Amino acid sequence: MNSLLVDIRTLGPAPGKCRSRLSILALFAVLLVTVSGCATKFVAKAIDPLKPPDAVGWNAGELSETTRARLAALGLPRNWKDDPRAALVALEAGVGKDPAARRAVIEVALAAGIRAHARFLTDRGAAGLYLCAAEHAFDAAGQGDADFQRFCREVSRYAVGRLASLREIAQQKGFAIENEIAGPTRTYRIEIRSNVRGAVGLDKFHVLLAADSFKIVGARDLALVQGAGTPLVGRMRGSAGADAAKRFAVQDGLWLPFTATVQFGPRGPRRLASFTIYDRRNVETAQIGARPETLAADFSTPFAVRTRELNQKNLLTLGILGFLRGDQFFDQSGLYPLEFPRTDKIPVIFVHGLISEPNDWRFLHNALLADPQIRQRYQFWAFYYPTSVPVPWSATILRRELGRVRQSLNPGGGHGPLGHMILLGHSMGGLVSRMQIVDGGDSFYRQYFTRPVDQLRLTADERRMIQEMFYFSANPDIDEVVCVCVPHQGSFLATNWVGKIARRLARLPLTVVQTSVNMLTFNADALAADAEVNPGTSIDSLSPGGKFAAVLQTLPLSPRVKKFSIIGDRGQGGDPWRTSDGVVPYWSSHLEGVPETIIPSNHSGPEHPRCADEIKRLLRVTP
Repeated sequence: MNSLLVDIRTLGPAPGKCRSRLSILALFAVLLVTVSGCATKFVAKAIDPLKPPDAVGWNAGELSETTRARLAALGLPRNWKDDPRAALVALEAGVGKDPAARRAVIEVALAAGIRAHARFLTDRGAAGLYLCAAEHAFDAAGQGDADFQRFCREVSRYAVGRLASLREIAQQKGFAIENEIAGPTRTYRIEIRSNVRGAVGLDKFHVLLAADSFKIVGARDLALVQGAGTPLVGRMRGSAGADAAKRFAVQDGLWLPFTATVQFGPRGPRRLASFTIYDRRNVETAQIGARPETLAADFSTPFAVRTRELNQKNLLTLGILGFLRGDQFFDQSGLYPLEFPRTDKIPVIFVHGLISEPNDWRFLHNALLADPQIRQRYQFWAFYYPTSVPVPWSATILRRELGRVRQSLNPGGGHGPLGHMILLGHSMGGLVSRMQIVDGGDSFYRQYFTRPVDQLRLTADERRMIQEMFYFSANPDIDEVVCVCVPHQGSFLATNWVGKIARRLARLPLTVVQTSVNMLTFNADALAADAEVNPGTSIDSLSPGGKFAAVLQTLPLSPRVKKFSIIGDRGQGGDPWRTSDGVVPYWSSHLEGVPETIIPSNHSGPEHPRCADEIKRLLRVTP
């Protein structure tokens, strides 16, 4: 039966070396045509953070002429490097409210900290020197002109970033992380605050690094916010693998954006240094000193670091592996939060397409996070599924997951935003999303079977799956579906040589295979007359004129739900009916009566800035 069953002939032993080579080559051909290859775009490159940025006015720890002159006046023109503590004691004695004197202390403390940092395994003084610089930057509030205040903010950002780096080195080398750190002029008592709104404790992280430890390659626009604090990227401790979906919790290893601030208590021989690490997805401002300030943020670097990590781990991406080895990744199917779940924000759910994965949304996700209005109003989730599986099967899993998460987060329906979900579906993911806003029932079921479902010869689990696949209602919690480059009536790539190769490469999960085999073996007399026995992979779901494409057109879209289409034409312009995004022709992406925007992109629409602009517009106007 087309799109739902599998030909027994597709089962067999794992391919040998020759076929493996052929599979990879063929897959690359599929990717070139369908996805345009995004594995090397928007990726992080590690850089040396001990070379401070020019914006601060340093040159790898060198001092300004003004500071050199002040050192010379104190009789310390050279040997401050040999004894930075003595130099800083002498400099600090003359600070008062003189910005130039305070700047001299900051520059020497930072320069000495950088020198000590480079030899941290033998010289542990770097942390105290960085704290000294951050302390004086904090104490300078309200002093000097705007340039000096900007300098102090950059100083604090840099110093806290380097403290985060030292902490990671200490953890890797097994050093004890002390609660008190000796500085050149006093001791600092360290406090990590986790009892303020949006704060996260250090126990939540595997790794916590300054965002300026990386450079992003292959991204058009970065989602950055200027403000107080130090942007960090954190690799989270959380639920591993599929357990994250089951618990609907942050997945272990997910990289997220944070911002750290440091504030100091009253001056004295021992001074409190109070650090707070804010979840930047959920906090825009924080109390710094006497007033609230916008927190600095870097939303882009976590995406780039995640891509770097995935590239280092696997030659093939999760999207490719999920297609080639759907049997091994089926258990990971589910709904995953891409940030700490909230009950007071509207969920926007990414549903990826063929040979893709949630990380492929990073271009669009990054662009959306650049908008403060969208950040404050929406949260982002992702549905992962191995894309060898037929669309009706994947749609059933998404339907089940949405219901389960709703029951978990909003059992009484009291959290209004959770009842206004928005689905963003790309390519085949748009078909999976579309299936959430139609009604199933007898008319749908009878397209495939001639006997009632309770009369089919199936196990209890198989019968339950078939019932869920055919008997359902449009999800009342979904308010809007945005389709990006979606083949509503199929794509000829599913039937040409690319589709044939892809069909042979796809491996289906055992659950899907077993149900299909049982259906063919024990229920052949219950199949509709036009149900053909073909390999039932996702490729069949995308075949123009195929059973699924035809039946899909008979299922009316819920009139309550807003629909919108974004269609690529590769910049061809002119008559849209003659255009294509390279994979899906306009006539297949077009839905009669549904508002649409044509953008000059190929099939990788979510990577195009015009796609982001349209989705931002839609999210801003959603009531």
